[in-house]
Amino acid sequence: MMEKKLFRTDLAYEATDVEGQGTLGGVRRESRTQDGVEIFEVEITTQEASRRLHKSCGRYLTLSVGRVWSDPTEVFRRKVHLLSRELSHFLPRARGGVLLVGLGNRRITADAIGPMAMEHVLVTRHLEEKQPALFSSLELSRTAAIAPGVLGQTGIESADIIRSLVADLRPSMVLCVDALASRSLSRLATTVQISDAGIAPGSGVGNRRDALCEQTLGVPVCALGVPMVVDAASLAWDVLQSTLGEQAPCDGFEELLPEGLNFFVTPKETDEIMRSLSALIGYGINLALHPTLDYDEMLSLVG
Repeated sequence: MMEKKLFRTDLAYEATDVEGQGTLGGVRRESRTQDGVEIFEVEITTQEASRRLHKSCGRYLTLSVGRVWSDPTEVFRRKVHLLSRELSHFLPRARGGVLLVGLGNRRITADAIGPMAMEHVLVTRHLEEKQPALFSSLELSRTAAIAPGVLGQTGIESADIIRSLVADLRPSMVLCVDALASRSLSRLATTVQISDAGIAPGSGVGNRRDALCEQTLGVPVCALGVPMVVDAASLAWDVLQSTLGEQAPCDGFEELLPEGLNFFVTPKETDEIMRSLSALIGYGINLALHPTLDYDEMLSLVG
């Protein structure tokens, strides 16, 4: 039986904070700063740690990119390059190419990071067939992209759509982009998590769908996400902790909320935020997958 989850979070670094990383075996945590950005790494190595943290075994990297929607152009560009460099360690250039998947509901702004990021990615699979000389001269990676929508829109599980595409296209890897949930207000829209452990769409808001991982798709899956919501119980705890510190209670918030009235909070500037974050992610993916392109060349190709 799964242990009770104290706070809802998709961020592995937050999960280790909740569980008390100093006493939990099977977890490696490191932190560093690069180009002014804090980077936190968590590696979950045992099934016991995975069960307690409610996170699959694997490596999780969290970049504290800050308020990118307020950044000057040059600062934004540096963060794109940083994301690209860190992501490239998860995405080796592969012979079979990469299938890019933008998960989420385009009609709900806080859940639209996946589909919006796909608008900024450079797809090349068609070029390899239609313009092989151009494809070869640019030394591009083979990429294809899809935003499959959600079950309520299509009547089809995202995992079923992606599984069919993987069987047909035979990529070497799948890269999924999705909105996540955080337990901390300070991390909303200001952090990017990269993981090689796959993803379960909708898990952050209690609507868990079929997992997308190597076991279910047959190829490695890299997941990239941004926390865009925090639930009411986590929000209450975060506010109390900021005022009471260690004296703040650490359980029972969900039980205090009237049945059916738990809700999720997202930043008020979500539309502006999503435009900047989706560009950051899309551009970072492009430079990681197509390292022969510089930033300006990449922009000219994606528009």
